[in-house]
Amino acid sequence: MSYCTRSDIEDLFGPLNVAKWADLDNDQDAAAIAARVARAIEVATAKIDDRLRGGPYSLPIVGDPPTLVNLAASLAGLWLYESRGVQDFSPETGVPMHRLRWFSEQAEKTLKDLRAGVLRLDVTLVGQGTTAPIVVND
Repeated sequence: MSYCTRSDIEDLFGPLNVAKWADLDNDQDAAAIAARVARAIEVATAKIDDRLRGGPYSLPIVGDPPTLVNLAASLAGLWLYESRGVQDFSPETGVPMHRLRWFSEQAEKTLKDLRAGVLRLDVTLVGQGTTAPIVVND
């Protein structure tokens, strides 16, 4: 089960950026790019589960709350971007910088807030599970 799709990542970062970041060999091989995006989604989903394990949510989280989808898309996009070893520089100062630092900081904050219960998803909590309704015949 994945927490986002390729289109979720593209909605956040743009399809051209996602394709460029996923194209490690710069050969525009659509199959390789698709496989790389799928791997990014897998890594992002695992990271979320790993960080939330032992917390308030039953894992894997079922449903697609927008906060979770956005978090997974952010993490997947960051993984694609960073895996290229991209080094950006400030045009004003020439100092190295991470162009997607804000996304990274927001993702980390969201994970911490979800784990601590400061931010809550409308999904099944640990111990709730799913139960069948009780039928009483009078």
